[in-house]
Amino acid sequence: MESVFDSSKPSALPIILASPSPHLPHHDSMHRIAATLVALSLLACVSPTLDVGVHYGEYSLDGGLGFGSGGISGTTPLRRIGLGDDSPVGASATVGLGSTMLLFSATTPSFKGSGTFDANIDIGGVTINQGADVTSELNIGMYQGLLLFEIIPGSTVDLAIGLGVNMLDLSGSFTEDGTQTKLSLDQAIPIPVLATRAGVELGPVGLSALVTWMGVSYEGSDLDALDLDLRAQMDIFGPMIGYAGYRNTSLDIFYKDGSDFGDFDVSISGFYIGTGVSF
Repeated sequence: MESVFDSSKPSALPIILASPSPHLPHHDSMHRIAATLVALSLLACVSPTLDVGVHYGEYSLDGGLGFGSGGISGTTPLRRIGLGDDSPVGASATVGLGSTMLLFSATTPSFKGSGTFDANIDIGGVTINQGADVTSELNIGMYQGLLLFEIIPGSTVDLAIGLGVNMLDLSGSFTEDGTQTKLSLDQAIPIPVLATRAGVELGPVGLSALVTWMGVSYEGSDLDALDLDLRAQMDIFGPMIGYAGYRNTSLDIFYKDGSDFGDFDVSISGFYIGTGVSF
């Protein structure tokens, strides 16, 4: 018997990023040519930069989860069902365009183990009861895309603010050992976030702190998402760079969708080390 919490269903937290397309008024040919020349001249003044790297991390998963129909009987700590640690590989890229920068990152920790449910879990009318021994797997794809604007530009100290999206792609399963009853998760959660980045350059070493956050309530559902990334980066030789850092991602979701309820309160934290190139 199997139940799937499918991303094709309407999201319990319908967060939508909408950017209205600007309506450009019609101009004659001379105006269009002039605008094009101005745009090209501005681009010519910008010297793009690019930092690309790959890293290896040691991450720990903490928190708890609960699902039910008509309410939640309680939550089960993730470590009680054997979900604790993983060592994923990730990647990041920063594109600098003058006072504007684009930041991208991706990592996909996967946690597996076995343990015992502390509470009944009900997804789609299929239940695994409290006290059942289960084999668990939880994959968390963590993808980030940010657009930042420097408000304090500088070669030594800089501060930038902006916005973007943190995407969490949750998939996994919980299988009762005796009956083979299986509950499956498959849900992508796009989270629009506000972002702040502060950096300091000390000779060949650069220190930075990147924080993204969003808190929202909608029709009885609540979401609070906070991501902190601390990094030290150092020039090695030529375009080669090395870096190390610490990241903590916290996600607290409570939702109700009709008669279905869910409580997902987790944090993923750990250290990473990587290398890359800077142009």
